[in-house]
Amino acid sequence: MREGVLSATQKNLLQKTWDFSKNANQYWKDSTQPVKGKTLDERVQSFTRYFNLKAQDQQRLSHALQQPDGEAFFEARVRDVNRHATHRAAFIANAGLQLGAVDLGSVALLSLLPAYYLKAAFVTANLGTASLAWRQMHVNKNRALNGPEQAPKRTFIGMLFGGNRKRHNQFMKRKAQPHKSNMKNERLYMSMYAANAVTPLIGSEVLFSNYLPSMVKEIANLPTYVTSVASLVANGYWAYQSNKNVITAATQRGNVLDKMK
Repeated sequence: MREGVLSATQKNLLQKTWDFSKNANQYWKDSTQPVKGKTLDERVQSFTRYFNLKAQDQQRLSHALQQPDGEAFFEARVRDVNRHATHRAAFIANAGLQLGAVDLGSVALLSLLPAYYLKAAFVTANLGTASLAWRQMHVNKNRALNGPEQAPKRTFIGMLFGGNRKRHNQFMKRKAQPHKSNMKNERLYMSMYAANAVTPLIGSEVLFSNYLPSMVKEIANLPTYVTSVASLVANGYWAYQSNKNVITAATQRGNVLDKMK
């Protein structure tokens, strides 16, 4: 009977932990994703406000939405913008954590390297990856303004000399290229999340804590130990999501290339 009670308690605790994680992740997304809205019009307005589109760009966006598959293409670009915005916020947060609460110089295998060189390297890597995510946001903004590329028209001469097939295959390669870029970006994100998950756990220490008395140092470092566990969970989850994004992008790219003739 007692085992059953413990099992039920454990299941309840796991369920509450899972629900909390989902709610925390949803809150993080809502806080970091700039383009919001329940309807297409609301998302268009939010997109316009966030990127501060000028009148000419607003006209381009309106024209892009009127093209065949224009609305679906815009929705996909909004998801990409929001996804990269979430990555950008995560890596900025990780840069702050690496700066203020990680000292890899205290790890035996890395003690031969200057501690602040390691800190600067990880902070710079996180900020560099955040910059990449910011750039990808604007790449997808421009793609949204340009609208979906239309398939080349078939011509009689092209049918006779094989030009139709060549243009079609070139079109499919161009259409698959963004998925290839997404794969590369998400692999980089996944690697950085993995590094950010592990480093606070093995080298958590408050900045300048070496200059504090030992007792004060232990008290000051206590929150960093808690933060390192939270960082492990959060970055591990984001690494998992990036891996899923890699698989999704690879599948989408494969589906496009399968249409080549």
